[in-house]
Amino acid sequence: MASPALNLSIRIASFGLLFVLFISFHAGGALPDREAIRAELTRIAEDHNIPSIGYAFVSHEDGVIADAVGMADVERGIAAGPDSLYRVGSITKSFVALGVLKRVHEGALDLDARLSELLPDLEFQNDWEHSHPVRLRHLMEHTSGFPDFKLKDFLLPPGTPLPELEAVVRMRTGQWRCRWQPGTRWAYSNIAYTLLAHILERNKGVPYHDYLTDLILRPAGMDDADFLGRNLERLVCSSSASGKPVQAVPINDHPAGYLHATPMDMGNWMQFLLDEPDWLPAGGLEAISRPGSIVGAGNGLMGYGLGFYGGESKGRVLLGHNGGIEGFLSKYLVAPELGVGYYYSLARANGVAFEAVNTYFRNLVMDNRSAVEPTPSVAVPEPGIEGWYRPASYRMEAMKLSADLTGAVRLRIVGDQVVMRVLTGVETRLNALGQGYYRLADTERPTHFIGSYEGKTVISTGFAYWERGSFVSVWALPVCFFSGLLVFLSLPVVVFGIHLVRTLRKRCEFSQVTLWPFLGSLTFVLIAGIMVLVANAANESVKILITLNPYSVSLLVLSLLFPLLWLWSVYCWWKSGPLIGMATRVMLGLALMGWFVVLAVFTGYGYIPEMTWRW
Repeated sequence: MASPALNLSIRIASFGLLFVLFISFHAGGALPDREAIRAELTRIAEDHNIPSIGYAFVSHEDGVIADAVGMADVERGIAAGPDSLYRVGSITKSFVALGVLKRVHEGALDLDARLSELLPDLEFQNDWEHSHPVRLRHLMEHTSGFPDFKLKDFLLPPGTPLPELEAVVRMRTGQWRCRWQPGTRWAYSNIAYTLLAHILERNKGVPYHDYLTDLILRPAGMDDADFLGRNLERLVCSSSASGKPVQAVPINDHPAGYLHATPMDMGNWMQFLLDEPDWLPAGGLEAISRPGSIVGAGNGLMGYGLGFYGGESKGRVLLGHNGGIEGFLSKYLVAPELGVGYYYSLARANGVAFEAVNTYFRNLVMDNRSAVEPTPSVAVPEPGIEGWYRPASYRMEAMKLSADLTGAVRLRIVGDQVVMRVLTGVETRLNALGQGYYRLADTERPTHFIGSYEGKTVISTGFAYWERGSFVSVWALPVCFFSGLLVFLSLPVVVFGIHLVRTLRKRCEFSQVTLWPFLGSLTFVLIAGIMVLVANAANESVKILITLNPYSVSLLVLSLLFPLLWLWSVYCWWKSGPLIGMATRVMLGLALMGWFVVLAVFTGYGYIPEMTWRW
């Protein structure tokens, strides 16, 4: 399952899945030289210190081809192969989704059923329940409005048995809260899939993993796959960013990301999908790879469907899922129209290597395949949509501040195109399709809806949601925060440096009033530095944060020290008027004001105090 600290890697994988140029194998569907594939993957593994890479291809012509490069166990000298076991993370969600769709096909469940009816004893908060109830399809499409897991509720100590879903659901009291109208916007939520599996168990009367094993694993020939990690001793050895072995640990939300499978298992899984089980809704795989409950859903809008990421390349429908869990990054993708698919799993959470493999497979499968060229756009952009838009969806509370500070976009109409520009300056150009729908230049189907919803102009995609606002409303928080941060980080250093030099030259006596703001700036830098170190640990990040160790303890201590230093600095500044010059007093006053802005923002977003581990 994708962890918060891997957000950048997971986002790259998720959006890459949407736009990847996956087309076909060589003419006739034949796979290129297998030894060439092994040689290239071996090179990537060696360049990035990846212990092993498992992979599989499937095509109607060649069937399933599965293998692995590298070592399953370095110390024991065991090479990885098609039967080596990997953790595939959030790919698990596709299996849970198919289980739900089977019950829907049988008439035992309804995609539009209310959560309040499916789990009448579940206490959840939805301020829009009367007009926008949480429905079963919302859980599957990540549109329920429920947040993602909290860090402290993610990993379990090694060797801990996986908890019953009833206990996991009860544990999340207070987290079942809709942050916006359900069914209107997308925000990834692992805990929603825990709820889905719980609904399956209630509905079917058996553990979800037994049901899915009988429904999918055994019929598909996934003989080594297991949802509960009962085969941990067979897992390939994975390593951290520093090259140290990573110990597999259990997770609370196991229906959202705890499947273990071999490359051969995953090849058989893709074949199972391409054969299209008879319980899929009308429209088959394409239907379940399209969002059905976000603002603007319909007209083939691409995004996240019923447990599958959907996309398009050169006119062909794509669907699949990716997964990240401690020590592993995985991905599978199939093109139903072409009857082909690929999967790979890295035994190390390295985003660069992950994309290197994806690029290689992309180039591998695109030879000799003609494109279905997009139909030329004849519509023009809707008038009145230009302006600034602020992000109005986020995965978890910890990500809200980042979204509010850096997620704004500006919309302009240039000629017959709409140009979206993000804070970094990157531009996305969209062609109009009419009725509020827009597409990227190389796609046939729409990727964006830009139109009115409840009196607001919004941008809605399968992975994000923005609302238009005035320049002031969009930029007030970022300008205030970054201005305050700049003043807070610079002025105390300047004042303290000047004062220290004057003191050493015996031109004045040392005054502590200049010391405390400097220590406050240093405290902030230390907090930022620790977070950078933790983020660089990739899949180990969550484990570092939720366990008692020098990093997590330091974050708590420093986050408590940060406001205390501000209070003491204000007191000293107030009392030291006659002892320092006016210029020094003014600069320190400005620094304290900037410090207060930073402190207020972090406190308001719940970062102070920052205790990340569980007692």
